[in-house]
Amino acid sequence: AYVTNYNDSVTKCRIDNNGDLTECAYTGGTLTRPSGIAINPSKTSAYIITSSEDDPSIVTRCTIDPADGSLFDCQDAGATDVAYSSAIAID
Repeated sequence: AYVTNYNDSVTKCRIDNNGDLTECAYTGGTLTRPSGIAINPSKTSAYIITSSEDDPSIVTRCTIDPADGSLFDCQDAGATDVAYSSAIAID
């Protein structure tokens, strides 16, 4: 499970057999005020809503390291016509 944190980070947690989140740790990647996250079906990319002083909604795409789930190579995903977004879903 991935959790967005207002302190400019994302935390990855393991879900145990009881459904509890355990072994939580920061995932890396520099993100500005992340507020929503979605993982693509192949679990290779994370799409994260971020914001800045100049742009209230940016969709950032990060690559997911298959070995440990950390996020790297985070870049603007090129989404247009989004404003003041706080959540994202992949259908």
